[in-house]
Amino acid sequence: MRFVEAVNKYFLFLKSTYNFKVLTINDSYIRFESARVFINIQIDSGRTFEISITLGELSKKYENSERAFGLDEILRMQKVNENTYIKATSIDAIDSSAERLSFLLQKHCKEFLKGSELEFMRLSKYRDSQCTAYEERVYLEQKRKEAELAWKNKNFQSVVDAYLSIENHLSPAEVKKLSYSKTKL
Repeated sequence: MRFVEAVNKYFLFLKSTYNFKVLTINDSYIRFESARVFINIQIDSGRTFEISITLGELSKKYENSERAFGLDEILRMQKVNENTYIKATSIDAIDSSAERLSFLLQKHCKEFLKGSELEFMRLSKYRDSQCTAYEERVYLEQKRKEAELAWKNKNFQSVVDAYLSIENHLSPAEVKKLSYSKTKL
């Protein structure tokens, strides 16, 4: 119950300033909606007692589901170095955690709270670029491991195949290994 009281206290600005209404409420979850935006605030009361905030556009779906963005994701896009992983380790800490997250939401998410399509589009592109960059890092790491294993086993054809698939990303040492491996074919 302390969670609900804290959210009602510190997130009152959503109702008064941005015309949000409470749509769903229970002991660990509150959902606000305006004409264009939803906000979910929840506490993991079973394990970590972390309070988290997600928001998104009501009209936009991703694979038939709401496309929710975490407050942490918004702050990263804006290059704001603030920790949103805030655990409420005691009943009293629920208040301070809710207050801190409310402050971050008010300070850094005004355009999102107003329902700015442009900001949500920027955020969506940011997420997509982060996903693409992650996929590339994983692929490069996989190919480097394949090349290293092949190098150790003196399987020079596999070294060449692995390194050629990531040729534009090779370090100077990897370029030398590729060159050497080609001479051994």
